[in-house]
Amino acid sequence: MAGEEANSISILHGRSAGSSRRRRRSPASTTRSRSRAAKLAGDHYTDLVCTTDDGISVFRGKKGGKFHGEETYAAGEGPNDVIVGRVDKDRKPDVVVADYSSGRVFLLRGKGHGKLGDAKPYPAVSNSAAGVRFIDYDGDKHRDLAVTDSNNPGSVSILLGKSHGFEAPKSFPVDVDPYGLAVGRFDEDKRQDIAASSYDPGAISILLSK
Repeated sequence: MAGEEANSISILHGRSAGSSRRRRRSPASTTRSRSRAAKLAGDHYTDLVCTTDDGISVFRGKKGGKFHGEETYAAGEGPNDVIVGRVDKDRKPDVVVADYSSGRVFLLRGKGHGKLGDAKPYPAVSNSAAGVRFIDYDGDKHRDLAVTDSNNPGSVSILLGKSHGFEAPKSFPVDVDPYGLAVGRFDEDKRQDIAASSYDPGAISILLSK
């Protein structure tokens, strides 16, 4: 769990019968709002990637549910969401950050052993990039991006993935202030579709792939 006020990461270790053991806290340098668990280093331990005020923090896992020291990477001016996955074919996990302040996404390519390269920006939305998810929108086996623009009117942008990165965004209108995103097959055509949840009207917009 990422904590904003305490600048910390709290870990609740699972136990049998659905309970949790005592909490372990890892200090962090700045506030954070989103976190993702992933295996960046390619070992047996799960790592954490968290958004910060101006980028991300990486905590590499180690034995006993503990973590190595924080490693920070610059990525935007107000990161709001982060995802981890393989964007290219080098089998090293990459990180994508949605930057609320600039409306861009930032790609940090994996370098192996839990290390990341410098953040490369891509235009994503007209105003505020609130959420980001991977999707294979065009069925070409490359990972594309879906990004919500939290604004009035709201929209979802699709950035098609290519070997060099991502192409220019294509925008689709949805309800006001979309924030959350989910990707799944919502009809019978076996293509991945998008659900965007909006704050203000409390609505969910469905975008079916064609």
